[in-house]
This record gives sequence, C-alpha cells and structure tokens, in this order.
Amino acid sequence: MIVMSCFIPYASLQEGIELASENALQLKESAELLFKGKKYLLSASISILGFEEIAKAEFLLGYYKRKENVSESEWENFTRGRGVHRKKLEAYLSRERTYSRMTTSENPRLRELIARMTNYFQSIKESVFYVNWTRNEGWRWSPRDYPRFYQRQLAHAYLEGLKERCLRMRAASR
Repeated sequence: MIVMSCFIPYASLQEGIELASENALQLKESAELLFKGKKYLLSASISILGFEEIAKAEFLLGYYKRKENVSESEWENFTRGRGVHRKKLEAYLSRERTYSRMTTSENPRLRELIARMTNYFQSIKESVFYVNWTRNEGWRWSPRDYPRFYQRQLAHAYLEGLKERCLRMRAASR
C-alpha cells in the first residue's frame, strides 16, 4: 500500500486558490497597462504568466472539490522542475472552453494541437523576455520580429482569454 504524504492540507486549499487567482488578476491588470502603453508582446507574455497561475488555481480547485489533500510529489510535479511551465500551459489549454468540449476520442489530434499551442505560448514568452541567437535566423527578439498589427492582435486575444478565465475561476471557487 502506498501512503501519500499530505503536503498541502485540504483546509489550506481555499487560500491557495484565492492567492493564485489574485495573482492571475494582478498579472491581467499589468497586461492591460502594458497593452494600453502599446507594449503588446510584453502584454501577451504577462497574460501567458497569468494563464499559468489560473492553471495552478484550477489544479488546487480540483483537489478542493474532491476534498483531498495535495501530496508533495503532486505539487512538485505540477509546479517545480523541468517542463512545469509547459505542464501548466497544457492544463490551462485543456480546460479552455474551445478544447474542453472535445475529447481525445472525438478528436485524436487534440493532444497534438494542445502541445503545439503550448510550445507556441512558451516560445512567445521566452522570445519577448530574452534576445537569442539562432544559427539559421541570427538574432531573434519578438518585438522586432513580429509586425505591430500581429503583436496587437496577439496581445488582445491573450488578454481577453485571461480576463474570461479569471472571471470563471472566481465563480468556480465560490
């Protein structure tokens, strides 16, 4: 018999949900300010960080609804270490209304689509915050590499998605 240690007790989950949700709201507000200041890709990247916080709140909400503690290994697996940003983005996308109505049996390519979108989100986030050299393309920096209209559309879509998910999270955690 495997005994899982209690790392986050059920009694503390509501607070964690509220804190992660509040952090997502603050990231959304920051993204809105950046958008108004025409810093579109920074706005999009901050929205992506907000997506990750929503995923964390939803992760905790699942345990809360099941009235379960979170073990240390489950928490570590979702929030720390290699590849966790992608895990959180995949969790966020899999609960997105567009995709959550589909199942892998209805659409066997759904996992592939979510994986590609996760990689895209991660690459946008990284290329905005970092200047990078690539062998084939030379210096890469998203604010320079993407047309302005595209930056604005991207930021607007991400910001609207984050707003909607923040509202849904608030309603779900009550």
